[in-house]
Amino acid sequence: MKVAIIGRFQPLHKGHYHMIKKVFEEYGKENTVVVIGSINRHGFENPLSFEERKMMITSCFGDVKVYGLEDFESDEEWTRRFLEKFPDVNIVISGSNWVRRCLTPFVKVITPDFLEPEKYKGTNVRRLAISGGDWKSLVPECSRKILEELNFVERLKQLLRV
Repeated sequence: MKVAIIGRFQPLHKGHYHMIKKVFEEYGKENTVVVIGSINRHGFENPLSFEERKMMITSCFGDVKVYGLEDFESDEEWTRRFLEKFPDVNIVISGSNWVRRCLTPFVKVITPDFLEPEKYKGTNVRRLAISGGDWKSLVPECSRKILEELNFVERLKQLLRV
């Protein structure tokens, strides 16, 4: 059994952290890959690069296998590329309706058991960060340290000015 967790992780927050831990407990870290999506997008919704998001994940979970997958012009192309890159994956865990729609005909797709999904969302973290709110309580310490090193708040403010 091979499992893929698919997400954007913009940034890795406590909801992601909780879900990834549960997946590792259920399926085993050795049977799981983390796939970071939208690696070729940038902007306020996608402020962190693939390498930065990978750094957060490995900082929190150690030697987990982390891969990137870019966006493509069509759903069919994205699906084809995913299936080519991960031919042995038979379970996908993703909170994205779009991912579920693309992959359900080919693999079992499971909606993750997110921790307080209305509270722990990348959108909330980004909004609190630019408004001076308490975004730090929404991310695990392993992720927060990297975000602070990357000047996450200032980066978001710069992206809104562009």
